[in-house]
Amino acid sequence: MPPTARARAVRKKQSSKKTATKTAATKTAATKTAATKTAATKTAATKTAATKTAAKKKASRRARATPTTSAALTVSLERARALWCAKQGLGRPAPGDGRGHAALLEATGCLRTLGGVDVYLALRARNPSATRASIDAAAAAGELRVTPAVRGCIYVAPARHAPDFMALAAALQRPRTERDLDRVGASWAEVHDLAKLARAALRRGGPLTTAALRAALPEGSVRSLGAVGKRVGLSSLLPVALRELEFTGQLERTLEGGRLDTERYLWRVTGKRATSRSASLSQPLAAIVHHCLEWFAPITVKQLASWIGVPQRDIKAALAGMSAIPVTIEDHAREAWLLERERDALAEASPDPRPREFVFLPFADTMLSVHDGPAVHVDPAHHGVRVKTWGGRGKEEALGSCNHLGHRPLLLGDRMVGLWEYDPRAGEVVTRLFAGAPPRGTKRALQEGGAHVAAFIHDELEHACSFSLDTEARVQARADALRG
Repeated sequence: MPPTARARAVRKKQSSKKTATKTAATKTAATKTAATKTAATKTAATKTAATKTAAKKKASRRARATPTTSAALTVSLERARALWCAKQGLGRPAPGDGRGHAALLEATGCLRTLGGVDVYLALRARNPSATRASIDAAAAAGELRVTPAVRGCIYVAPARHAPDFMALAAALQRPRTERDLDRVGASWAEVHDLAKLARAALRRGGPLTTAALRAALPEGSVRSLGAVGKRVGLSSLLPVALRELEFTGQLERTLEGGRLDTERYLWRVTGKRATSRSASLSQPLAAIVHHCLEWFAPITVKQLASWIGVPQRDIKAALAGMSAIPVTIEDHAREAWLLERERDALAEASPDPRPREFVFLPFADTMLSVHDGPAVHVDPAHHGVRVKTWGGRGKEEALGSCNHLGHRPLLLGDRMVGLWEYDPRAGEVVTRLFAGAPPRGTKRALQEGGAHVAAFIHDELEHACSFSLDTEARVQARADALRG
């Protein structure tokens, strides 16, 4: 083979080897890339699967901690307010519908009693035919019960619901009492010994007031807790012993003089055997939350927690076992709760376009208390009106930010339109309307409604004090403030 041809053959062979090498390298690189992509795909798939698993676990936990919900509703504040008033029997009040006072409270909820006349006014606002004598008779018959309830405060409740409130109060009170006993250096054994002596004294000579019972106990059995006790609000262990007897069903409080406008109670032995006192909060709390949904819904978790006196997590746990649905109330609450069976009632609720009847609500009425104060019931045009607040030593706040009114509220339909008080000196009701004058066509209804309430206070209640430490001079001052 000629040299030139041999050289071309060598070059051709070398070129073929290089091409083959490059091809092999390319195939190797492609294989590596494919392997890398496959590994990455597997890793991504694994991560995705892990993420989905974590999401499922999180959703499962959320489902256990959150009430079962249907499709959320969105309603106007006006519609929600109409349902609130309808549930409370306040939207279109009418003379008695045949229900007794206990049945009325079963439908509308318990009432706060501060030792004043407002518990009577609250019942009368929901049933204008109510009389003081009929209310007192229902209490004397045991149809209405004065009982510790939410936050440990005293309420008037129907007999059917009283055990739920008592159990709730007992569960709330136990840890607080244990802290107090530890601070004063006392023990449960000492409380139980005193409770036995108190029960024996009441069996011998009851019913007795707390003061009379103290005097009837053996000398030295009720020791003073001194300065330390004063700091925690316990002068002796007698109140603790009486609560324990009440919570376990061995004692009950009855009305001194047979009237609800007092904080002086008579203690009497029930004749029942002591019931076990459960420390668990969940069961009574679930019962009370369900009642609240019947009386006040739609209502938020925060509002329920604030009124009952428990953390929001406990309310969420209680709601988880109920058929409750979330409701968005425009301009008020992103998420409120309603029993599912009341979905149609909320959808059909509507305010009276031309209300004609005024409702004279009591001081600290429950409906205003549970919904964060009066603002939600007041026309936004009046949110800037300055009013006296409760507990602020005469402090004034704008209605839009006020939590506790220092005067009694006045409703027209489902709107709070003003304030009212009783003037002892003049023997009449004084009103102050936020708009300055009643709507057209309602002036006579306002005058007649005020006259009926004034007659009820003057003739049947005989005073207008709102709480046990209230005085006629303070009542007069509140009336004068509204006149001014």
